[in-house]
Amino acid sequence: MGGRGFSDPYITFTDKNVPNQRHAYFSFKQAEATMSFYWNTNDKLSSRFRVDVGVGYYDMLKAYYPGTRTTAAKTEVIENKISPVVTLHYTFAPDQNDIFGVKVRVFDAVVKAEGWLKLLELDGGHTFRFSGTVFSDPLGRTIREWENPMSVFFQIRYRYGF
Repeated sequence: MGGRGFSDPYITFTDKNVPNQRHAYFSFKQAEATMSFYWNTNDKLSSRFRVDVGVGYYDMLKAYYPGTRTTAAKTEVIENKISPVVTLHYTFAPDQNDIFGVKVRVFDAVVKAEGWLKLLELDGGHTFRFSGTVFSDPLGRTIREWENPMSVFFQIRYRYGF
């Protein structure tokens, strides 16, 4: 967490080279521009594909907290990254009824894979899905201090509408 003033960050790191100093990471700008391409595998429209191709951007700032300070004494931009982004989506929808889907995305050398399965659909467009997401370790580069190693999480998602 933490605000634009770099005060009270939720997570800080101990600086091994400078005694009695902590640091934290902040990102304030993210953007993505993609073009999408759609296709179906049959005339019943039961297998749907989409590919998003484009570029993404983010910044990363490092704030330094000497001693017991809760506001930053100094900040520096350590990353201004523009990277290609490619995402492949697949949805299985027999009889125009979405049953499950998967998505694989590559951005900044990290693969993010998601999958979902419909659990329950109620009248009026109310849907409950079970989903899981896996983030890989970076491919072809070392993991940065602010990144998590391979991560997995699961959730029950409620959707209303389309």
